[in-house]
Amino acid sequence: MRCRFCREEMAYIHGHAACVRSACPMFGVNQAECCDGETAENCSLPTNEIAALAAPREE
Repeated sequence: MRCRFCREEMAYIHGHAACVRSACPMFGVNQAECCDGETAENCSLPTNEIAALAAPREE
């Protein structure tokens, strides 16, 4: 599974996927749909659209 923002591979922390890239704004955020209740229908602005506006990621 990949982070919705930076597209890096995520790790499972306490059974849920979370981004472990410290430079990512979604670092440590539980991104499991089962926990946040977000669906394509009720999402006001998909995270991947925000990511398209972000600065290039650090290497």
